[in-house]
Amino acid sequence: MKLAGANPAARVEGLDLLGSQTNYFLGDSPGWRQGVRNYGRVRIAEAYPGIDLVFYGTEGSLEFDFDVAPGADPRAIRLEIAGAAEGREWKMDLW
Repeated sequence: MKLAGANPAARVEGLDLLGSQTNYFLGDSPGWRQGVRNYGRVRIAEAYPGIDLVFYGTEGSLEFDFDVAPGADPRAIRLEIAGAAEGREWKMDLW
């Protein structure tokens, strides 16, 4: 799934800081990361004008919500689904 026409400069923010941290050790790479903070939710602020996208986990699944500010147009949200059959229209009603 891809956000078609979304703001390429949208800010990504961690929300609801958790008490745990994660370490990433990949082969002999100098790019190891230790003590990476974990968050309960992640927001993509202003993915579309006046619309934030918030990801969170629920019972082992990744879910998301679009937070639409008053006056923002939810019709701006466009989702592209990889692997959809060519020539077939795919639509998701979000409002």
